[in-house]
Amino acid sequence: MASRYIYRNAPLNEVIVELQWELVEDQAGNRVDPVFRQFRELFAVGAQKLGFGLHESLLPDEIPLELLSHKVTNRFRKTADEWPLYQIGPGVFTANIVQPYSGWEAFRPIVEDGLKLLLDNYPIKIDLLNLDRMMLRYINVFTAEHGVRSVPEFVRDELGLECTLNEKIFQTAEGGMSNVLHSGRFEFPIYGSKKSVGQIYWGKGESTNKENDNVGLELRVISHDLDLSNGASNILERLDFSRSMINQWFEGLISDRVRANLKREELVNHGS
Repeated sequence: MASRYIYRNAPLNEVIVELQWELVEDQAGNRVDPVFRQFRELFAVGAQKLGFGLHESLLPDEIPLELLSHKVTNRFRKTADEWPLYQIGPGVFTANIVQPYSGWEAFRPIVEDGLKLLLDNYPIKIDLLNLDRMMLRYINVFTAEHGVRSVPEFVRDELGLECTLNEKIFQTAEGGMSNVLHSGRFEFPIYGSKKSVGQIYWGKGESTNKENDNVGLELRVISHDLDLSNGASNILERLDFSRSMINQWFEGLISDRVRANLKREELVNHGS
């Protein structure tokens, strides 16, 4: 059995599970979720039973829902500013968590409860809930604690990510290569899974400390052709696969120097 572990000094900023379903075209040509208002009320009742009773509206009611396709409009928490949380909007559901994060095994049951809320409370599931896309996102921010001294050097030397340009272009950069910031995206079909695409984003991350730069690294798996015949089970299996891919990419990207700064801790398996 593979060892289970977490990083005590992880760069992880947020984990997001997002599902989108196909919308319906109304007479005006807008893509709409015709039962969203009813779904919102039913989801709120179910979320409260799970302890997520704090219901926040994220946008003014005056904004027409037909302008908010696949945008979250409502958030559900246990208490103010507490994570994890659920979000819904016309054609979209998300489950989100930030630090402290105890690993996918701890977050997975929360995702499962949210998926069941979605599937149990969406009206006319067979006719309208046609899941179009699922995305698992791991958003990381590396700081000085993880070894960031220079954004381009960290991206190149510690993550192994580098964009090359003609030397004549680099010659126009004041200070040379040390002042060239790297940002970019890789996108690729995942081997052995025709229904999934991997994405890796990197670049300068947000920083509250003006003296130190941060490096952002986001790892995504996007899945299509989702099967609801087995309820939440098939979706969770796809998410397990997505998470295993993201973990493999993260471990393959970071250098041994960075890994040492993350302070890996083995988790004890209880039971057989």
